[in-house]
Amino acid sequence: MTINVVFAPPLPGDAPDIFDAKAQQFALDMNPFSQQANETAQAVNQAASSAAEALDDAIAWADVARQASEAADASAALAAKAAGANAQTWTPQAQYAANAVVWGASDTGQQFRCIAAHSGSAVDPWNDPAHWVLVGASPPASPTAGPTQQVLQRGADGALAGSAFVQDGKNGTMTLTRDAQGRTAKVVTVFNGKTRTETITRDAQGRISEINATEV
Repeated sequence: MTINVVFAPPLPGDAPDIFDAKAQQFALDMNPFSQQANETAQAVNQAASSAAEALDDAIAWADVARQASEAADASAALAAKAAGANAQTWTPQAQYAANAVVWGASDTGQQFRCIAAHSGSAVDPWNDPAHWVLVGASPPASPTAGPTQQVLQRGADGALAGSAFVQDGKNGTMTLTRDAQGRTAKVVTVFNGKTRTETITRDAQGRISEINATEV
């Protein structure tokens, strides 16, 4: 918003009729000036609010990334313990009991635990989340591993609402839920047959104080 009102105030040396005319015009100019000043202040406040929301989102994502890193470390520790198990290489069409551990046929160095007894399946454990769960974190294929495609989604107000992505050839979605103040309150990620929900708790000042995650 631009303030384009230009004042021409009356001066002590002006003739009486000129002084009166300038004084009247000065009074008339005060109303549009006040309106433009208010609109400018509102625009500045809106910009500041948007910047604060962007910073809030960045802090939330940093906390989510930290949680993910801690979860990966914990999974890696579990994988190290499982490495000494008497695991066999997965075989198509074989019979597997619940809690059986195998080495993935196409995923060198990765182990999977059977979560549902079955037989006669030709689907590799990595692509069979109904029967197998990965033991430990999945190591990235390269230092630049990550989504090969990501489409950001925004709400009517322009705020980030989520994304749809493709990673390791599989589709996934991430959805943000915001509170009444427009701050990130929940992050739900759906990928590879699993749903991870991260709920954000804030203190009285609106700062993030805790993030709780569940996965099903």
